Amino acid sequence: MLVMQVIPPKEWIPRKAGYDDISSTIPAPIKQMVNGSKGLYQLYNVQQKPMSAAEFAVLATSDV
Repeated sequence: MLVMQVIPPKEWIPRKAGYDDISSTIPAPIKQMVNGSKGLYQLYNVQQKPMSAAEFAVLATSDV
C-alpha cells in the first residue's frame, strides 16, 4: 500500500481554536484510485457523495 504524506509550507500555523468548529459541507469530494505496475499507472478520480468537514476529517486521518 502506498502511503502519501502532506507537508505544509513553513509559513503555515495551525489555528489556535482548533478545527472542530468547522460546519461546512464538501459538495463533491473526490477519491483517487491508482492501478498499475512496472512503471505504467492509471489514476481514476471517483466523485463521492457530499459529506461534512467532520466526516472528511475522520476519513482523511484513517488508515483506509
